[in-house]
Amino acid sequence: MNHANNDDHLLVFVVKSRRGKADYRVDLSDWNGHGACDCPHFLCKLQPKIRNGDRGRHLMCYHIKEARDLLADNVIAKIIESETEEPQF
Repeated sequence: MNHANNDDHLLVFVVKSRRGKADYRVDLSDWNGHGACDCPHFLCKLQPKIRNGDRGRHLMCYHIKEARDLLADNVIAKIIESETEEPQF
């Protein structure tokens, strides 16, 4: 099973490859929130297009999409948790 783990920063994740043989660092704050990954596919194929100003989900590698999904899951869980907590006076 693939998963992403939060690193020391809120928007930095380590995401396993699809086959689980490698870990890739994803920083979702790079490229003004588009995200960047150190996998070969992103570095060689996608990042040059982003440098030229193109943006969009089609220019996010698997690892960036996984990290964004994990971030969304974490945010949703925190919101639900905060809404179900008893008010403190």
